[in-house]
Amino acid sequence: MEKEKSLLEQYKYNLKLKPRIDPRIRLPKGFPDISKYVKSLGGEPMAINFEDLDDTVLHILFPGGTVDYIFSKQLKTFIPELLISFAVTTEPGVRAVGTSQLDTHVVFEPVQLSKYDGEIDRNTMYILSDELALQVKVLEPERIDIRNWWQKTQ
Repeated sequence: MEKEKSLLEQYKYNLKLKPRIDPRIRLPKGFPDISKYVKSLGGEPMAINFEDLDDTVLHILFPGGTVDYIFSKQLKTFIPELLISFAVTTEPGVRAVGTSQLDTHVVFEPVQLSKYDGEIDRNTMYILSDELALQVKVLEPERIDIRNWWQKTQ
């Protein structure tokens, strides 16, 4: 609990995240337009914790979803790995049971520019450094009429 409180304080002021995915701030210039998914996260972070023992995966819970970061040894900072926008919540930060297949996932895949042969598409890639970029992929669920779907699952 104390470590989590400390991480929330660090997040506000000096936790190294590049780029910072937060609904309260703008995405950096040149970042692919995923603003509607970022805004769906809601407001301030509710909880922050490390997902593994060696502190290389950082998990941030927002009222409407989560953002996971991985530590980049190359950049010596955390970079985004996955954003999940909850489709249905029962309360802030809590996904409704059995609705995970309705969530939207935004995947951030690190790409070594020295090994990348394709053309850099500014609509789907963000340059982090001279050597590293993030490939951004949005995975939206099939459009489902949730009223009918809900009845079928019960």
